[in-house]
Amino acid sequence: MIKLMVIIFAYFMGSIPTGIILGKSLKGIDIREHGSKNTGATNAYRVLGTKIGIMVLMVDILKGSIPVLVARVLGLTEIYFVIVGIVVILGHTFSVFLNFQGGKGVATSTGVFFVLIPKVMMILVILFIGIVYFSRYISLASIISAGMMPILVLAIYGSKQKIIFLFSVLIGSYVIYKHKTNIHRLINGNENLYQEKGISMENKINEIVKDKLEFNYLLLFATSKSVSAKDGNITSDIINGFGGENITTKYQIADEESKQFSFEKILEIDPKFIFVQTMGSVEKAKERLEKDIILNPAWSSLSAVKEGRFIYLPKELFLYKPNMKFVEAYEYMRELLEVIK
Repeated sequence: MIKLMVIIFAYFMGSIPTGIILGKSLKGIDIREHGSKNTGATNAYRVLGTKIGIMVLMVDILKGSIPVLVARVLGLTEIYFVIVGIVVILGHTFSVFLNFQGGKGVATSTGVFFVLIPKVMMILVILFIGIVYFSRYISLASIISAGMMPILVLAIYGSKQKIIFLFSVLIGSYVIYKHKTNIHRLINGNENLYQEKGISMENKINEIVKDKLEFNYLLLFATSKSVSAKDGNITSDIINGFGGENITTKYQIADEESKQFSFEKILEIDPKFIFVQTMGSVEKAKERLEKDIILNPAWSSLSAVKEGRFIYLPKELFLYKPNMKFVEAYEYMRELLEVIK
């Protein structure tokens, strides 16, 4: 009976939606409506600020630690530590108070494992901080830490902790799975970066793009062979944020994400803007474009060329890199559009 009560207690403890409770009570904000819309500590930090974000993190860690500590105090066996740990993590990610939705389980898992394998967790905390510091990605740090946990358990405890090792494999895999959308964004280069001030980057960008325009555009990548690009890259995301419509995507003037385009189709559509994503210097980009298309006599008939809406975008701001300055890129684009619209 005691074992069952501890398990039930663990689930309801894990189900407490810390980020939502603190967001609504202290800021009047439901974090499910902002940022990544996740209820965990990372989104709380971005949307609610540093202090509340840290509060959510600490409470979520305690949510994981307390039930396991209770199981230990009551003298339950190791297998029940694992069961209680699994249940409290499931409570966090499938909260009964949120229609069985919730966070990704990183902070709560951290609390569980700090009780079970404190040496491993100390190493993982250092690893996590280092990855965030150098990459600016909290999600990447979470994914790598989750993957490293069973390896460290095996390295430090060897065969002495078989149950805990299997538990770490299970939870590590589960945490990585819960980050599948983050993995997709990391691959595509549009994952949210860590912001030092805890102010939502999304809120800053929304303020920049609040006065939207309606225009179509052609986006060229000045590679070794000039190509047009569909949506799905950082540059098009930024332009679309101001109300732009990518003609390569809409009219399928290229069959793949990035390939040689139909110049005849471009002449027919006559886009209002032509943006060129430079991969090196602007001078080299101009050389490549002159070789591929600018010397085409029909090129000068495009209104974007005739009216000065042919724009080279500096790679320093628009070419994706881990420490990319998204806010500065949006501000640069806004200034461009205000001048030439």
